[in-house]
Amino acid sequence: MYNTKQTQIYAYIDLYVGPEHQIHFKYSHILNVTFVTMMYGLGMPILFPIAALSYLVFWAVERYQVAYTYPMPPALDDRLTENALDMLQFSPILLLANGYWMLSNKQIFDSEISPLNYMTDIMETGHTLPTVLTLDHATPLFAIALVVMCLHLFRVTFDKLMHRWGYVISKNEIKVDENLPPFFQAVPLTKADWILAENDNLKEVYGFNLMQREISEQLDHQKEGKKYIRGVCWYHVIANPSYARDFCYIDAIWPNRADFIVDGDDDEENDCEQSDMSQLVINIGLAPRQVIR
Repeated sequence: MYNTKQTQIYAYIDLYVGPEHQIHFKYSHILNVTFVTMMYGLGMPILFPIAALSYLVFWAVERYQVAYTYPMPPALDDRLTENALDMLQFSPILLLANGYWMLSNKQIFDSEISPLNYMTDIMETGHTLPTVLTLDHATPLFAIALVVMCLHLFRVTFDKLMHRWGYVISKNEIKVDENLPPFFQAVPLTKADWILAENDNLKEVYGFNLMQREISEQLDHQKEGKKYIRGVCWYHVIANPSYARDFCYIDAIWPNRADFIVDGDDDEENDCEQSDMSQLVINIGLAPRQVIR
């Protein structure tokens, strides 16, 4: 047994486990560094090596923490990545547009200043339509920015029509086939043993089942497969490790389960009831009336 002053196994685990991997904050950091660098990079070129160093440090630290510090993150699809890429496509427009504004600044490159006679006067920027049409060192950047913005506007406006007419690289939507076998052959043996242990515990102690007898028999006689489902297999709240931890739930499959549960009385025979209460409340619609009372 563990020698600790903690009264819950999850509190004991928290002493040694790292924080959760907040992937959305990581994307926020990347977006912040990228947009600030693109916005002011041409005016302050030092931002580009600083951003490169920031990406390098971020990459090294995250690789180490994911491998040795963070708990295993949940399986996510590519939607978050696609949303971040959709936002990043606007950063080159900021680089070109604001870069032109900085390079065409008359006060920096031509030493032209517009003095103010009164404090209430508005400072003349020197960026007017005649100056935009003037050919100078910043004109190529303005032309490229104009072309990029027009192409982006055209793509956003006529994207559906381009897909409908077939003027895109991928005309048809790519359908991902996970090539999984039938469900009962794709359930990992550990997941099958977990749900069977939960079902047996509720049946023996409280007199009701989580599943039909045919399903439990099929899972009980399941053979080892070749390809399994990853992550949570069941539409059950406690099957998700994050929710099980929030409920401080000790799985019924744990050996010597009662040794990991500390309740508020001196009766050592009812320790498991504290953890079973989560299962009973979640499955209250299946529980007998006498158990609910």
